[in-house]
Amino acid sequence: MPKVQEIRSYGKGKVIWGDALLKHADHLYPQYELTAEVLHKLLLEEDFSTTAAVRYTHRTSSDWDIYFLSNTSDSSISFKAAFRSVKGAPEIWDATTAKMQQAPNFRITKTKTFIPLTLAPYQSCFVVFSKAKQKGAGTGLSETKPEELLKLNGAWEVNFDEKWGGPKKVVFDSLLDWSKNKLEGIKYYSGIAAYHKTFDLKDANLKGEVHLDLGKVKNLARITINGREVGVLWTAPWSIDISRYVKQGKNELTIEIANLWPNRLIGDEAKPNDGVVGDKWPQWLLNGQPRTSGRLTFTTTTQYRSDSPLLPSGLLGPVRIIGQRLILKKNAGAKK
Repeated sequence: MPKVQEIRSYGKGKVIWGDALLKHADHLYPQYELTAEVLHKLLLEEDFSTTAAVRYTHRTSSDWDIYFLSNTSDSSISFKAAFRSVKGAPEIWDATTAKMQQAPNFRITKTKTFIPLTLAPYQSCFVVFSKAKQKGAGTGLSETKPEELLKLNGAWEVNFDEKWGGPKKVVFDSLLDWSKNKLEGIKYYSGIAAYHKTFDLKDANLKGEVHLDLGKVKNLARITINGREVGVLWTAPWSIDISRYVKQGKNELTIEIANLWPNRLIGDEAKPNDGVVGDKWPQWLLNGQPRTSGRLTFTTTTQYRSDSPLLPSGLLGPVRIIGQRLILKKNAGAKK
């Protein structure tokens, strides 16, 4: 292996190698900084760059570029990103709702497009460049600024499924993690529970888009407002547009939350084992009789112990009603 970096031409490409690239390899590949230094010396610019905790992938053709960005942190981030594409005015596509809007305040140079972006915790989006979108189309763009209209504090009525060991009806004075509840039927509950609450909205709150923000959810949420199903949330950001479902005055909100299976499996491990023993099916199962152990789950192998850590579960919040105020932007998309 050469002590100094060497370059060998091979067809239309180049092979670059040397002692530093080998010693500072990150598993299969050289460290990013060393690779970037080599590319800079060849007058090649980064495909995508930002100082934020963002991962990305890139797909391209002669007429378009599609970048997928993902916030890898548990915090909201606002950052500036540089894309090595100038194929028209960029659009932001929401990865969960498929909502598309033109990027605000983007700036285009000879080889790059610079865009300020904001991503919620673990949120992702597509940034799409297309020659069909004219570069000068950014003038007079608008964007929305979120404003809290109402925080749904206080008590929630919650209905668990008794068949899976939960109470039919309970009142939570505030939102809490099921796994930290003193009641065994809630602490070890796995399944679906429905949260109920009423809230009031003033007419002034309904002039723009209205969103329901659930804060944090473990692990799935289905939202119903005034008897109409709004949709299902399965990933961050835990927010959904409720503009078509809310009304002036009193509104009825139901949030159904489903968590994962392990907590019930862990709770059952504290009860007598009436499952598979010695590769033999239990007699109660073979005879079609009810079980007497009190266990609610049945598995052919043991995956957890009674002291295994429980997983956070439930609607953790805070739950807020968010208005989207429209802000007009001038001179966006100017080429410099």
